[in-house]
Amino acid sequence: MFYEAIEYESKKVPLRGPHMMSGQGGTTVLDTSTTNGLKCTWSGEIVNNNSQICFTWKFEYDEAGNEDIDKIAGAIDVKFGQNQSQNFTTVRTLVSLTEPCQTLTKVVENPNRQGAVEVMYEYALVPWITPLQFSFDEMFLPSEKNDAFLVIGERKLHVNKAFLSYHSDYFQALFSSNFKEDKQDEIELKDVVYEDFGLLMSTIYPKTVFPCDRTVEKILAMADRFIVQSAIDHVEYHLLHNSRITNESMMWMADKYGMEKLLKKSILKMDSLEKAKKLRDSPVFASMSHDAKVMVLERLMDLI
Repeated sequence: MFYEAIEYESKKVPLRGPHMMSGQGGTTVLDTSTTNGLKCTWSGEIVNNNSQICFTWKFEYDEAGNEDIDKIAGAIDVKFGQNQSQNFTTVRTLVSLTEPCQTLTKVVENPNRQGAVEVMYEYALVPWITPLQFSFDEMFLPSEKNDAFLVIGERKLHVNKAFLSYHSDYFQALFSSNFKEDKQDEIELKDVVYEDFGLLMSTIYPKTVFPCDRTVEKILAMADRFIVQSAIDHVEYHLLHNSRITNESMMWMADKYGMEKLLKKSILKMDSLEKAKKLRDSPVFASMSHDAKVMVLERLMDLI
């Protein structure tokens, strides 16, 4: 739900056949672009006695920070016509990028076999994410280092009171001598999903599972409930450096969970009136705090 479509539109460029070019002709690089970390090199060549056009797109993206992406899928629309014509014919090609470097080819009929062809293209691609596969049972097995039990549903979790108290003000109060539940052998956590609690604990336990775009919202909600600031810090670092989540969603999360660096960065990224309107029309804007909206207004004043 958080992944933003990667969209790009090229300028119109002329593509000429071999008989109109000096030398032997061949493939021409028509456009290069980098959008949201996705690099694309677009090339074209008029082939088969000027009857067809062969387009290629070479896509490249950095795997670092994108390990949870299974594929990037969507469509490319090629628009082409004769010079000076405002009527462009559109040909759509479906895209599924499963490798960090992948080349696609599309052959189309040439609408103007006698002269140059004016061409452009646009794409809208969405990253698809790998399903989560976590097992948290090992964290909560019996150990001589553990000295307390938490119960979630029918599951009994063996935990260390000092460790949880260090990371969480909630558990520090829960395990304190002044808290009545400290005298119980087992402490039940109500209205908690085991997998969600395990996800939270995995961000602070020694065998750390770092946040990804799939998990950040759940980790933040759990960290806020159990007052685990270190987990929120892990999420903020991910969102600052490795995320593809939309800027509007980042701004909302930063405001709600007190991530000051992320809030300042996301507001600074709102560098046009068009982006400001996009924020205003987003479903998250109404729930943002008064202070955050004041910061947005101040940013708008800088743009005027």
